[in-house]
Amino acid sequence: MHCTSFGPLTAAAHTDRIEEAKGLNSLEDPVIKELATKYGKTPAQIILNHINHLGVSVIPKTAKTTRLAENFDWYDFKLTDEEYTKINGLNKNIRIYDFSGMAELHHFPIFY
Repeated sequence: MHCTSFGPLTAAAHTDRIEEAKGLNSLEDPVIKELATKYGKTPAQIILNHINHLGVSVIPKTAKTTRLAENFDWYDFKLTDEEYTKINGLNKNIRIYDFSGMAELHHFPIFY
């Protein structure tokens, strides 16, 4: 089975986020911002690179053309193992979106 990350950048403005996740914004995390500065990348590119490093496909969404182009420029660099581990440590163990009702609505299985 292959996993795909839906909403990998946590969509801080998204109104359907669960209550525990409403204050989270991974793009503003100090660790992510520090790495973005170090590598000359955006925070989004650092996050997308990390997710891909985990072997997960990503589907970043944006309404802005400039950010869409940026979202495709995350693969030309590699963080150190220590940096990937540091990002792993940011895990809040919180699901951002609640898909529990979608399986019945759209007739497809949702795996957690």
